[in-house]
Amino acid sequence: MPLSDDLSGGYFLTGDGYEAGNATIIDQGILKTFLLSLYGANKTDLERGPNSGGSLVIDPGKTALDDIIKSVQQGYYYPVFWWKP
Repeated sequence: MPLSDDLSGGYFLTGDGYEAGNATIIDQGILKTFLLSLYGANKTDLERGPNSGGSLVIDPGKTALDDIIKSVQQGYYYPVFWWKP
């Protein structure tokens, strides 16, 4: 979501020079977009993504963090990806 008040950074144009827009990447566990560049869209015959990725805002779910961590058999936990003063 490059256009969010929750971000200390963000962008208004994609790397291809298009106006950036917000996108839902995953909804209810279902992948909704690949966030393809113009090049990637042309190579795959899929739709170009509304942004270049990064600058993500993830809405909280209903499952407690401890329960999520307990359910993971193998993986990495990164508690912080960015800092906002």
